[in-house]
Amino acid sequence: MKLPWTILSYILVTGLTPALSQSQRNAVITLPALTGKYGIGTTVLPLIDSSRPETITELIPDDVREIMVRIWYPADTGASGDTLEYVDSITEHFLVQKDSFPSGFFSTIKTHAIKNIPVAGGSEKFPVLLFSPGLGCICQLYQAFIEDLVSHGYIVAGMNHPYFANIAVFPDGHFMEYGFDSLDNPAEHFHVVVDDAKFVIARLKYINDSLHSHTLFRRMNLENTGMYGHSFGGAASVETALQAPVVKAGVNIDGTLFGTSHLTLFDDPVYIMVNENHQTDFTIDSAWHYLTGDGFRAVVKKSRHFSFMDLILYPENALPGRFLQEIGTIDSIALVQFTLKSLLAFFNCYLKSDSRDSILAVAKQYDEVVLQLSDAIGVIDLDPSNTSSRGVILTNQPNPFKHRTTFHFNLPANRKAVLKIGTIKGQQVDIVDVTSMKSLCWMPKSPAGGVYICTLLVDGAPESAAYRFKIIRLR
Repeated sequence: MKLPWTILSYILVTGLTPALSQSQRNAVITLPALTGKYGIGTTVLPLIDSSRPETITELIPDDVREIMVRIWYPADTGASGDTLEYVDSITEHFLVQKDSFPSGFFSTIKTHAIKNIPVAGGSEKFPVLLFSPGLGCICQLYQAFIEDLVSHGYIVAGMNHPYFANIAVFPDGHFMEYGFDSLDNPAEHFHVVVDDAKFVIARLKYINDSLHSHTLFRRMNLENTGMYGHSFGGAASVETALQAPVVKAGVNIDGTLFGTSHLTLFDDPVYIMVNENHQTDFTIDSAWHYLTGDGFRAVVKKSRHFSFMDLILYPENALPGRFLQEIGTIDSIALVQFTLKSLLAFFNCYLKSDSRDSILAVAKQYDEVVLQLSDAIGVIDLDPSNTSSRGVILTNQPNPFKHRTTFHFNLPANRKAVLKIGTIKGQQVDIVDVTSMKSLCWMPKSPAGGVYICTLLVDGAPESAAYRFKIIRLR
């Protein structure tokens, strides 16, 4: 089965691996300059969750779940020590051999993080962010989107999920490669990644409360925890925010949603950022209209799926051809700056009580960005070409249903509203005036099962702005 997302790994290469010239090897690439007041320390946190059998390797007796975590944390500027290599030697060999990156390229990239130095002086407790990479990807390829947040006073725990990452390397040298073949559906194991995140939170709490020897003992503000991620990891971020009360805000960068986050009411603040070709996604549309808290939805023009990775900063001669097609044509510096500023403004708002206005202000700085804001009363579209307001169906329960289902609405005050229900082939089934209604119990007149398309029309709003929703009736 062809998967709806691109996997970086498991494309075996034959022949010689391209190599950099001597002048290219001597050229040093440094990740974007830090804009915060802190330097960066980093340490590893390999974890074993003995309570969870490893389901990906279910044929191996007594195998349990492992998670490889790297933590980046604020440190005093000017601290000295060994700088973190961009990728370790095992990972570099893997990326060269299986993804066709040039030999020697990754050693030219310099990070700002220093290994195992003390956390920044003082007693301040820093909010915590979890980061989850895309399917078949690793945290190391997102360091431009991690480091600057740390410089502004966040602790970031990046998770490489074994068998979901293209490779997860542990400090003792053992590693796990990507665990699915073309006939597998990793989405069936999505809950494993979410459970990884919840386990990491629990271990961070133990470190913060009880592990006196750890540099982060009593320096994490876990009451203000957020999560962000890309693609599969973005979906995991939203789902974890739904399932784990300690996660107060989630960011999904260009991910189709799995789990239940797009099927239930959701009151945590959420930021959804998508590339230009990902504007239509039923799961995101559904989640958007289930939101009862603050929601932000940004479309970044000229971007593509891999624009939200460090790949966008690599020179073209270091990118295997298949990745060039998914980088987009947006200016790389503008894309990185917008993403970092948006992440910082969003988490500052909901984890540090800053104003929501700063989130909107960031989007207005970039012509390539169209931002929508949901405030659970309707949808405010910040694109000046579309200023109409519309109502939303918050939920219908049950769905799927057998005999009847109940819709719950958010409708603009003093506006006539009509709910049209039709078959997926376009045949009209029912029209109901729902003006001023908060809910409607609906039962089809026909006993036939199938998929229905519901269209909510609000007087004064064009039909192009109508909210559409899919429901399923079981036979």
